[in-house]
Amino acid sequence: MTNLTLLYFTRCHRVLGFVVDTFNEPKEALSNFKPNYYDLIILDIKMPNMDGFELYREMKEKDPNIKV
Repeated sequence: MTNLTLLYFTRCHRVLGFVVDTFNEPKEALSNFKPNYYDLIILDIKMPNMDGFELYREMKEKDPNIKV
């Protein structure tokens, strides 16, 4: 996701009342991941250092109930 797309996506969802956490690096997202906190996670498949599928697998290990 480009920075502009990420900014637009974040602002639109915050206006609708959602709490949004965004990260540009998968490892940063994983280190800040809070089990049993998120209702929905939206991932990009192509990311640096780790693809979205691997990030999902690692998040799923921390919280088996996450929805992507």
